[in-house]
Amino acid sequence: MSIVRVISYGAGVQSTAVVLRSLNGELPLPDAVVFADTGWEPQTVYDTLEATRPLIEAAGVPLLIARTGNIREDALAEDGAGGRGRFAAMPLFTNNLAGERSMMRRQCTNEYKIRAIEKMVRSEVLGIKKRGRVPKDVRVEQSIGISTDEASRMKPNRRPWIDNVWPLCDMPQRGYPLFNRAKCKSWIDEHHPNILVAKSACIGCPFRSDAEWREMKIERPDDFADAVDFDNRIRGLAKMESPVYLHRSATPLGDVDFSNAADLGQGDLFDNECEGMCGV
Repeated sequence: MSIVRVISYGAGVQSTAVVLRSLNGELPLPDAVVFADTGWEPQTVYDTLEATRPLIEAAGVPLLIARTGNIREDALAEDGAGGRGRFAAMPLFTNNLAGERSMMRRQCTNEYKIRAIEKMVRSEVLGIKKRGRVPKDVRVEQSIGISTDEASRMKPNRRPWIDNVWPLCDMPQRGYPLFNRAKCKSWIDEHHPNILVAKSACIGCPFRSDAEWREMKIERPDDFADAVDFDNRIRGLAKMESPVYLHRSATPLGDVDFSNAADLGQGDLFDNECEGMCGV
């Protein structure tokens, strides 16, 4: 059996720790690092990606960029996903017919991250042509940067030829210590103080707590203005059957009062991100 190791890289805190610890010899060196670019990541994510690029390449590991499209442009396009004929729904908030708030079914993680990475691994890592089959004696071990404090997000891969592994929280039997998010951050600060990391999530991702929206509004006002503009525009789309919103209150993002967000104690919605591929 041939094992091919890849790291699903989101350029957030945890996945950056996985990549750098692999380069440092603390985790297995991958055959490739794959970054899924949704086209609407915050600049901090792209900065982290570029800061780690020379280290990855110096180790002789290919850094592959997987792109399906631009999630912002595709969502706002009336002809489907940027002319591709389909729209991968974001988990937007809306009010149902009974007036109850609900979250729409989410397809964006599968479309812009999972499938994008799978296609890249098949074509560029395994060298399999379109419609070709993965040999039965080949297994892909895909490392995902989920830490112990987010272990509920660990899910098996749907593809029979891919085994998801989580080196931060499920490999003590292999001699790898457990890591939570804070430990990932402190490890990066100690070993690579020049690399700044933050959560990896699309600028307009609805899986944000009020504290995170507040932080964006204060620390990254351009990103927040971009999210507000997107939030306003999605309610004018004919393809939406009812008004949709980025904020969990199902009200316009620009109208939400985040002044007391730090005191509200609202949890991080990423625990509900069932594919476990975002925010790392």
